[in-house]
Amino acid sequence: MLGLLGDEWTLLVVQQALLGATRFAEFKVRLPISNSVLTRRLQSLTRDGLLDRRVYQTNPTRSEYLVTPRSRSLWPVLLSIWEWERHWVPDHAERLPDMRHEVCGADFTPLLVCRFAARRPATKTLSHSGVRADRGRGPCRRSRHVAAPRVTSRPAYSPRP
Repeated sequence: MLGLLGDEWTLLVVQQALLGATRFAEFKVRLPISNSVLTRRLQSLTRDGLLDRRVYQTNPTRSEYLVTPRSRSLWPVLLSIWEWERHWVPDHAERLPDMRHEVCGADFTPLLVCRFAARRPATKTLSHSGVRADRGRGPCRRSRHVAAPRVTSRPAYSPRP
């Protein structure tokens, strides 16, 4: 997985695609990235099934890059990274935008919940694999992240050197 997603630019390109960027120029406006790096990232993300490339103009040839179910499934991971960064890396040149639920307007953070019990588990009851350390296997043996569907403002930050 780290070979596929371990590059910070890759995660930022995926993040911007999930926030609505589809064309090369849109990614360029949102990210301080060189043309060659962006071109390579878009090619690798397309090759790895995280984006679908679709030609929207033939002369000259222009393409857009659309999210796939595989890239869409990264949204909870990106939200968790974003929240960690907001909490533990306060010295951004530009303030990171708030995460706001579009339906109710309230701020949100990613939350780990048990899909069976629909409650927030205590940290000490989870092991590395998500199996409850104090009870072993059972109907509450797995956990997952649940987060709001979208962020209303777009982040404008770049990877650290």
